[in-house]
Order: sequence, then structure tokens, then C-alpha cells
Amino acid sequence: MGKIFFKSYQKYIRESGAGYTVLELLVVIAIIAVISAMVVSSIPLIKSQFSLSRVANRFQQDVRRSQELALSSIEFTDAMGTHPVKGYGIYIDASNNARYIIYADRAELPENNKQYDPGLDYIVQTINFAESEPGIIIKDVRSVGVHFNPPNPITTLQPPIGSTLEIVFAIESDLSKTKTVSINTTGLVEIK
Repeated sequence: MGKIFFKSYQKYIRESGAGYTVLELLVVIAIIAVISAMVVSSIPLIKSQFSLSRVANRFQQDVRRSQELALSSIEFTDAMGTHPVKGYGIYIDASNNARYIIYADRAELPENNKQYDPGLDYIVQTINFAESEPGIIIKDVRSVGVHFNPPNPITTLQPPIGSTLEIVFAIESDLSKTKTVSINTTGLVEIK
């Protein structure tokens, strides 16, 4: 009885044209394989672009953090105690294209120069994004900084290069993929 059913089923398939041929199945499998290969091959680029966005967003948040610290006129506290400060800022050193420093401008210095003085000002935090996001760099790095002076806070760009400072982050393997963080003298911080 099983053989009769199977033979009649085969006859039905042949006569009605229902079902798939081996060729049709192979074409569908090939299409799925090509699409899968395209997706898998673009994963490293997608990961790099997400890393680039994370670094630019973190930098923007750290600039705003410095701004808020200056606005609150909060004193800097470390293991040595609490110290009065004249403002907070961010400094990018030309010697390292994957690091920046959040600093507190020391109040004990004779003048408030509104810039980072290595060895004199307090380091709030050093951010080395090469550890957490390898492959992302600051493009065309030069020694620059932004300083916020309380109580307004007054925004000072170092060196004084106009009304806007642009920090360009890039994927090291493809310098055409960038995110730019723009800071102007009114204190506006935005990512382009």
C-alpha cells in the first residue's frame, strides 16, 4: 500500500508541476550564501564605524563635563586634599593621537592662563581611547585645548584660532571615515 501511495504521489508531482527542482534549490542557496558573505565581510567596517561614533560621543560628553565642572565652580579633590581651581578644560597633546586630558587649572598659579600647563595643573582624568576603541585616532593632531572659566563659563580655545575648534576623529585604516566634534567660543559642542 505504501508503494502505491508513493508512486501516485510522484505521478501527481510530475503531472501538476508542483514542487521544486534541484536547480531551483541550488539557486536559492547560492543567493543566500552571497548575501551572507556580503554581510559578514562588512562586519569589521561596521564595528569600526561604531567605535568612531563612541569615541566622538565620549569626547563630546567629556567637553560638556568640563563645562559643567567650571559652571559649578567645584574645587578639585585628589589624594592630597581639596584644591581651589580657576576652571576646567580638555587638552589634546600632539605627541599622542589617541589620548586627551581633562584638567583643572590650578588657582595657586600667579596668573590664570586658561590653558593646560603640564606638571602644574591638576589632571582630573586621562582618556586613552586606544585601549577601549583600537583603530580610532585624532586626525591631523596638534596641541590644542578648550578651557572653561567660571562662573559663566567663559570658553577659551587654545591656540586662539578663531571662534571654533574642530577635533576630527578618524578610523586609522580609512582616514576618509571621520566624525568631527566642533566647539565654539560660546560653549556650543556638536558632532558633525
